[in-house]
Amino acid sequence: MASKIAFSDYLTRPEGDDESRRRAMTYVGMAHFAGSGPPGQTCRGCEHWLTNGWHADKMSHRGALKDSVCDAYVRMKGKAASKSTPKVPHSAWACRYFEPREQPVRLHAPRPGEVG
Repeated sequence: MASKIAFSDYLTRPEGDDESRRRAMTYVGMAHFAGSGPPGQTCRGCEHWLTNGWHADKMSHRGALKDSVCDAYVRMKGKAASKSTPKVPHSAWACRYFEPREQPVRLHAPRPGEVG
């Protein structure tokens, strides 16, 4: 499960500040602060969000998009992605490294016989 980023007293701002809200919405594994990208866009529509498929095992999540790795984050870290690389949910607000995909990833897995 994706976890929110933790900040020290040195990085926080007073409540109600835009930067504080962005930091509160940011997940570990994002290349930059959530909400610093194009308004209304999420990681699902970004070229850097590497699709990890859909859940198939749990009834409560069946067919829903899995959290995935941000390639921009991986490149900044200078290491190859691994199982321990933090995953970011598709619903995270876009960061400043957002690059639009030609076609956003589907929210749910295609049903048997469904095209696309």
